[in-house]
Amino acid sequence: MCLDKLNKIDEYLATSIDDLIISPLTVNVINKEFVEKFNELTKKFGTTKIHFFLKTIRGDDKIYLKFLYSDICPKCDKSFEKGVTLGDLKSQVNFKCLDCIEKENKAKKLLNLAANFRYDREKEINRVIKTKEYIDNYLNPDSPFLKNLKLHEKWDLISYNDYFYISDDITQHIKNMDYKSFLQTPYWKTLSLKRKAQCDFKCQLCNSNKDLETHHTTYEIKGEEIFNMKKLTVLCHACHEKHHKH
Repeated sequence: MCLDKLNKIDEYLATSIDDLIISPLTVNVINKEFVEKFNELTKKFGTTKIHFFLKTIRGDDKIYLKFLYSDICPKCDKSFEKGVTLGDLKSQVNFKCLDCIEKENKAKKLLNLAANFRYDREKEINRVIKTKEYIDNYLNPDSPFLKNLKLHEKWDLISYNDYFYISDDITQHIKNMDYKSFLQTPYWKTLSLKRKAQCDFKCQLCNSNKDLETHHTTYEIKGEEIFNMKKLTVLCHACHEKHHKH
Protein backbone atom coordinates (compact mmCIF):
# COMPACT_ATOMS: atom_id res chain seq x y z
CA MET A 1 0.00 0.00 0.00
CA CYS A 2 1.02 3.57 -0.58
CA LEU A 3 1.01 4.32 3.14
CA ASP A 4 3.26 1.34 3.80
CA LYS A 5 5.72 2.72 1.28
CA LEU A 6 5.56 6.14 2.86
CA ASN A 7 6.27 4.64 6.27
CA LYS A 8 9.53 3.33 4.84
CA ILE A 9 10.58 6.93 4.18
CA ASP A 10 10.90 7.35 7.94
CA GLU A 11 13.63 4.73 7.92
CA TYR A 12 15.41 6.17 4.89
CA LEU A 13 15.33 9.73 6.17
CA ALA A 14 16.76 8.68 9.50
CA THR A 15 20.09 8.45 7.63
CA SER A 16 21.96 11.34 6.04
CA ILE A 17 21.13 12.45 2.51
CA ASP A 18 24.36 10.89 1.27
CA ASP A 19 23.24 7.49 2.60
CA LEU A 20 19.83 7.53 0.89
CA ILE A 21 19.24 4.38 -1.14
CA ILE A 22 17.70 4.81 -4.57
CA SER A 23 14.51 2.81 -4.35
CA PRO A 24 11.84 1.71 -6.84
CA LEU A 25 9.32 3.23 -4.40
CA THR A 26 6.64 5.24 -6.21
CA VAL A 27 3.95 7.57 -4.93
CA ASN A 28 0.83 7.59 -7.09
CA VAL A 29 -2.46 7.51 -5.15
CA ILE A 30 -2.54 9.03 -1.68
CA ASN A 31 -5.20 9.51 0.98
CA LYS A 32 -5.75 11.27 4.31
CA GLU A 33 -3.41 8.93 6.17
CA PHE A 34 -0.69 9.70 3.63
CA VAL A 35 -1.15 13.43 4.14
CA GLU A 36 -0.90 13.05 7.91
CA LYS A 37 2.23 10.93 7.58
CA PHE A 38 3.74 13.32 5.04
CA ASN A 39 3.32 16.28 7.40
CA GLU A 40 4.67 14.27 10.30
CA LEU A 41 7.83 13.51 8.29
CA THR A 42 8.12 17.10 7.11
CA LYS A 43 8.13 18.31 10.70
CA LYS A 44 10.57 15.58 11.73
CA PHE A 45 13.13 15.82 8.93
CA GLY A 46 12.51 19.17 7.23
CA THR A 47 11.14 20.07 3.83
CA THR A 48 14.46 19.91 1.95
CA LYS A 49 15.10 16.29 2.88
CA ILE A 50 11.55 15.27 1.98
CA HIS A 51 11.82 16.98 -1.42
CA PHE A 52 15.14 15.30 -2.14
CA PHE A 53 13.83 11.88 -1.22
CA LEU A 54 10.61 12.14 -3.20
CA LYS A 55 12.48 13.42 -6.27
CA THR A 56 14.84 10.48 -5.96
CA ILE A 57 12.14 7.82 -5.76
CA ARG A 58 10.23 9.38 -8.64
CA GLY A 59 13.36 9.84 -10.74
CA ASP A 60 12.16 13.28 -12.03
CA ASP A 61 10.74 16.63 -10.97
CA LYS A 62 7.07 15.62 -11.21
CA ILE A 63 6.88 15.65 -7.43
CA TYR A 64 6.60 19.43 -7.76
CA LEU A 65 3.45 19.05 -9.82
CA LYS A 66 0.60 16.94 -8.45
CA PHE A 67 -0.30 13.79 -6.54
CA LEU A 68 -3.50 11.88 -7.18
CA TYR A 69 -5.48 12.19 -3.98
CA SER A 70 -8.23 9.69 -3.17
CA ASP A 71 -10.64 10.07 -0.26
CA ILE A 72 -14.23 10.58 0.94
CA CYS A 73 -15.45 14.17 0.63
CA PRO A 74 -16.15 15.53 4.15
CA LYS A 75 -18.88 17.72 2.66
CA CYS A 76 -21.01 15.28 0.65
CA ASP A 77 -19.62 11.87 1.77
CA LYS A 78 -18.88 10.83 -1.82
CA SER A 79 -15.61 9.18 -2.83
CA PHE A 80 -13.45 11.24 -5.19
CA GLU A 81 -10.01 11.57 -6.73
CA LYS A 82 -8.26 14.83 -7.57
CA GLY A 83 -4.80 16.20 -8.25
CA VAL A 84 -3.14 17.96 -5.32
CA THR A 85 0.16 19.77 -5.14
CA LEU A 86 2.99 19.37 -2.70
CA GLY A 87 2.01 22.76 -1.30
CA ASP A 88 -1.49 21.44 -0.61
CA LEU A 89 -0.03 18.56 1.37
CA LYS A 90 2.21 20.85 3.42
CA SER A 91 -0.66 23.22 4.22
CA GLN A 92 -2.81 20.27 5.38
CA VAL A 93 -5.75 21.41 3.28
CA ASN A 94 -9.08 19.75 4.08
CA PHE A 95 -9.59 18.31 0.60
CA LYS A 96 -13.09 18.24 -0.89
CA CYS A 97 -14.47 16.87 -4.14
CA LEU A 98 -14.56 19.14 -7.19
CA ASP A 99 -18.36 19.48 -7.10
CA CYS A 100 -18.33 20.78 -3.52
CA ILE A 101 -15.44 23.11 -4.27
CA GLU A 102 -17.32 24.48 -7.29
CA LYS A 103 -20.44 25.06 -5.15
CA GLU A 104 -18.36 26.84 -2.51
CA ASN A 105 -16.67 29.01 -5.14
CA LYS A 106 -20.06 29.96 -6.62
CA ALA A 107 -21.35 30.86 -3.16
CA LYS A 108 -18.25 32.99 -2.50
CA LYS A 109 -18.65 34.68 -5.88
CA LEU A 110 -22.27 35.55 -5.11
CA LEU A 111 -21.27 36.95 -1.72
CA ASN A 112 -18.53 39.03 -3.35
CA LEU A 113 -20.96 40.32 -5.98
CA ALA A 114 -23.44 41.29 -3.27
CA ALA A 115 -20.69 43.02 -1.27
CA ASN A 116 -19.46 44.88 -4.36
CA PHE A 117 -23.02 45.93 -5.19
CA ARG A 118 -23.51 47.32 -1.68
CA TYR A 119 -20.15 49.10 -1.88
CA ASP A 120 -20.95 50.63 -5.30
CA ARG A 121 -24.39 51.70 -4.11
CA GLU A 122 -22.99 53.32 -0.96
CA LYS A 123 -20.26 54.98 -3.00
CA GLU A 124 -22.79 56.40 -5.46
CA ILE A 125 -25.03 57.71 -2.65
CA ASN A 126 -21.99 59.33 -1.06
CA ARG A 127 -21.03 60.95 -4.37
CA VAL A 128 -24.54 62.42 -4.70
CA ILE A 129 -24.37 63.85 -1.16
CA LYS A 130 -20.86 65.27 -1.62
CA THR A 131 -21.81 66.81 -4.99
CA LYS A 132 -24.78 68.63 -3.43
CA GLU A 133 -22.57 69.86 -0.58
CA TYR A 134 -19.98 71.07 -3.11
CA ILE A 135 -22.57 73.04 -5.07
CA ASP A 136 -24.08 74.52 -1.90
CA ASN A 137 -20.70 75.54 -0.47
CA TYR A 138 -18.54 76.57 -3.43
CA LEU A 139 -20.98 77.51 -6.23
CA ASN A 140 -23.21 79.70 -4.14
CA PRO A 141 -22.55 83.45 -4.73
CA ASP A 142 -23.64 84.14 -1.15
CA SER A 143 -21.12 81.74 0.40
CA PRO A 144 -18.13 83.36 2.16
CA PHE A 145 -14.84 83.21 0.30
CA LEU A 146 -13.17 80.52 2.42
CA LYS A 147 -11.68 83.04 4.81
CA ASN A 148 -8.61 82.34 6.97
CA LEU A 149 -7.39 79.63 4.59
CA LYS A 150 -4.18 79.58 2.57
CA LEU A 151 -4.42 79.40 -1.22
CA HIS A 152 -3.40 75.73 -1.44
CA GLU A 153 -6.07 74.86 1.17
CA LYS A 154 -8.74 76.70 -0.83
CA TRP A 155 -7.57 74.95 -3.99
CA ASP A 156 -7.81 71.55 -2.34
CA LEU A 157 -11.40 72.31 -1.35
CA ILE A 158 -12.64 73.44 -4.76
CA SER A 159 -10.75 70.80 -6.77
CA TYR A 160 -13.03 67.93 -7.69
CA ASN A 161 -12.81 64.65 -9.58
CA ASP A 162 -15.24 61.98 -10.65
CA TYR A 163 -14.25 59.56 -7.91
CA PHE A 164 -15.61 61.64 -5.02
CA TYR A 165 -18.08 63.82 -6.90
CA ILE A 166 -20.35 63.61 -9.94
CA SER A 167 -18.21 65.86 -12.10
CA ASP A 168 -20.78 66.22 -14.88
CA ASP A 169 -23.35 67.59 -12.41
CA ILE A 170 -20.91 70.20 -11.11
CA THR A 171 -19.87 71.22 -14.63
CA GLN A 172 -23.46 71.48 -15.80
CA HIS A 173 -24.46 73.53 -12.75
CA ILE A 174 -21.68 76.04 -13.52
CA LYS A 175 -22.62 76.23 -17.21
CA ASN A 176 -26.22 77.03 -16.24
CA MET A 177 -25.21 79.83 -13.85
CA ASP A 178 -25.56 83.51 -14.64
CA TYR A 179 -22.02 84.71 -15.37
CA LYS A 180 -22.07 87.63 -12.91
CA SER A 181 -23.29 85.34 -10.14
CA PHE A 182 -20.65 82.79 -11.12
CA LEU A 183 -17.87 85.37 -10.64
CA GLN A 184 -18.96 85.80 -6.98
CA THR A 185 -18.62 82.13 -6.06
CA PRO A 186 -15.80 80.75 -3.87
CA TYR A 187 -15.08 78.41 -6.80
CA TRP A 188 -14.26 81.22 -9.23
CA LYS A 189 -12.52 83.46 -6.68
CA THR A 190 -10.19 80.59 -5.78
CA LEU A 191 -9.51 79.82 -9.45
CA SER A 192 -8.84 83.47 -10.16
CA LEU A 193 -6.39 83.80 -7.26
CA LYS A 194 -4.68 80.52 -8.18
CA ARG A 195 -4.15 81.65 -11.77
CA LYS A 196 -2.78 85.03 -10.64
CA ALA A 197 -0.30 83.23 -8.40
CA GLN A 198 0.75 81.02 -11.33
CA CYS A 199 1.43 84.18 -13.36
CA ASP A 200 3.45 85.78 -10.53
CA PHE A 201 0.67 88.35 -10.00
CA LYS A 202 1.53 90.18 -13.22
CA CYS A 203 -0.49 91.09 -16.30
CA GLN A 204 0.46 88.71 -19.08
CA LEU A 205 0.44 91.57 -21.59
CA CYS A 206 2.07 94.53 -19.86
CA ASN A 207 3.56 93.03 -16.66
CA SER A 208 1.58 95.42 -14.46
CA ASN A 209 0.83 94.15 -10.96
CA LYS A 210 -2.15 96.46 -10.37
CA ASP A 211 -5.90 95.82 -10.73
CA LEU A 212 -5.40 92.23 -11.92
CA GLU A 213 -8.32 90.25 -13.32
CA THR A 214 -8.61 86.68 -14.57
CA HIS A 215 -10.02 86.29 -18.06
CA HIS A 216 -11.46 83.30 -19.94
CA THR A 217 -9.69 82.97 -23.29
CA THR A 218 -12.62 80.74 -24.26
CA TYR A 219 -15.96 80.19 -22.53
CA GLU A 220 -16.02 76.59 -23.74
CA ILE A 221 -14.10 75.67 -20.58
CA LYS A 222 -16.66 77.23 -18.25
CA GLY A 223 -17.29 74.68 -15.51
CA GLU A 224 -14.03 72.86 -16.32
CA GLU A 225 -11.56 75.62 -15.41
CA ILE A 226 -9.68 73.53 -12.85
CA PHE A 227 -8.70 71.16 -15.67
CA ASN A 228 -7.82 74.00 -18.09
CA MET A 229 -5.95 76.58 -16.01
CA LYS A 230 -3.69 77.63 -18.89
CA LYS A 231 -6.75 78.78 -20.83
CA LEU A 232 -7.29 81.46 -18.20
CA THR A 233 -5.34 84.69 -18.76
CA VAL A 234 -4.31 87.20 -16.11
CA LEU A 235 -4.74 90.81 -17.29
CA CYS A 236 -4.69 94.18 -15.63
CA HIS A 237 -8.00 96.06 -15.80
CA ALA A 238 -6.78 98.34 -18.59
CA CYS A 239 -5.57 95.46 -20.80
CA HIS A 240 -8.76 93.57 -20.03
CA GLU A 241 -10.85 96.51 -21.22
CA LYS A 242 -8.78 96.83 -24.41
CA HIS A 243 -9.15 93.08 -25.05
CA HIS A 244 -12.96 93.23 -24.87
CA LYS A 245 -13.08 96.30 -27.12
CA HIS A 246 -11.29 94.30 -29.79
